[in-house]
Amino acid sequence: MKKGISLLLNMLLVASLLSLSSCEKKNYGGSDGSGGNGSSSGGNSGGGNSEQSCPKGWTGTNCSQQVTPILMKINKIEVLRFPGASPDGSGWDYFSGPDIYPIVYKGNTIIWNSPKHFTDATPGKIYTFTPNPYIDIDSPLGTYAISLYDHEDTGDGDDFMGGISFTPYYSSINGFPQTVTIDCDDCKVAFRVTYTYFW
Repeated sequence: MKKGISLLLNMLLVASLLSLSSCEKKNYGGSDGSGGNGSSSGGNSGGGNSEQSCPKGWTGTNCSQQVTPILMKINKIEVLRFPGASPDGSGWDYFSGPDIYPIVYKGNTIIWNSPKHFTDATPGKIYTFTPNPYIDIDSPLGTYAISLYDHEDTGDGDDFMGGISFTPYYSSINGFPQTVTIDCDDCKVAFRVTYTYFW
């Protein structure tokens, strides 16, 4: 009888230890532009049947592989550089500086046209545009462009000041930066954009 009780107690002890050693699924909140939701990678933890959890946007055995976002949003566009004169060397406006505003394109389609402009902008100064609502980038691996224009009140049409094409999700090893500078060696304009990522 003592042997039976001892065997039963040992079995209960082993069962308790096994249940305590299984992996615990965690939900990671994000202040890193990830939207703050947790995500399970489906990896194995410790050889058991439990799933390993990775922060949103990461997968793999050690949560070290980036997952391509299904959506990105542009929260802010900063104009870092623009030419002080028009292509013919004259000023953008007759008696003042340009009245600048950006337009964002997906391919050849306008997806955001700033409803405001900065009057008499000065080259070398940074101008910030905050879209409301934010701009949806629904093809993060696609080709987008930002162009800068000088607003004209005369009805002659706005002047194109320069633009840059870019791919929003350009690297699978960059750690999802919140802020990205869009520039090139021979570009007349330069921008800095702030992103939020979604998976």
